[in-house]
Amino acid sequence: MTTRLLRWGIGLLAASFVLLAGTVLAGEAGAVVAAIGLAGAALIVVRHRLPARPAVATPRAAPADGQGPFYAFRSIKFILGWAAGTRSANRHERAVRPLLTRLAGAVLARRRHVDLHREALRARALLGPELWQLVDPDRPVLGDTTVGDEDVHRLVDRLEEL
Repeated sequence: MTTRLLRWGIGLLAASFVLLAGTVLAGEAGAVVAAIGLAGAALIVVRHRLPARPAVATPRAAPADGQGPFYAFRSIKFILGWAAGTRSANRHERAVRPLLTRLAGAVLARRRHVDLHREALRARALLGPELWQLVDPDRPVLGDTTVGDEDVHRLVDRLEEL
């Protein structure tokens, strides 16, 4: 506490000396210049003693192509929502089955190192014959099959188990 008071005392004494010297040497104009200089020095000292401002995260600009974060999720949501609007077999074959095939292929490749297209027998063994029918990339587009929500849930559960 005493060193703090001593610093303040020395600072006030120095400021008084600067003001007095400015007044003696240049009159009122010298006092004004000295006062402005002391105010600037005080601002510098205060700024130096303040803690640093925390870094503020700047928001990232959206990509120019409009995809942005979670594009894949929004795409999947859109496809499933579009196909759920009807029980059309054509919508399932053209939208849902390719989506499920891509998802199953990604999971099998990442977690089991199985290529869905090249190692169909291993992939079929991992998924089971019933779920394999949902994602078989070599099955032709029939246009007359529909998949219920329960089948999709079973497939997703099985992929999560892998």
